[in-house]
Amino acid sequence: MKPNRGTIVLWCKTGLGANKLRTLHWSKRYKLDKDIKAAIGWQVAAEAAYDPRVRIDPKHPVKRMVSVTRYFGGKAREMDQDNLATAAKPALDALKLNKGSGVIVDDTPEWIEVRYAQEKTALPSWQGQLKVEVYL
Repeated sequence: MKPNRGTIVLWCKTGLGANKLRTLHWSKRYKLDKDIKAAIGWQVAAEAAYDPRVRIDPKHPVKRMVSVTRYFGGKAREMDQDNLATAAKPALDALKLNKGSGVIVDDTPEWIEVRYAQEKTALPSWQGQLKVEVYL
């Protein structure tokens, strides 16, 4: 069931914050980013089949608002704002028009307004998940 006709909700695993990415080998970082982008891409394709407004028309680009919520629990702690933005970067890149799914034109402030949030959860299946809501 869709939340409403003006929003799409996408789920993927949370990327790593800047502190952990510094020590991660480039090949593991690439695989993590690729997995996140693939998960977002499949969901966008399914949403676009249902609602053609999901993808941006390159001739008529529009600015979009995106809400990113990270769910954590157990021993995980809340990330600071810059680590959260770094962890969400692969998911936002997957939404871009060029080399992405075409939901947003670009991830610059001219084309996207992003709001970040974090929620602690006791549900093990939600821990480590990122919810990306795109308002059409």
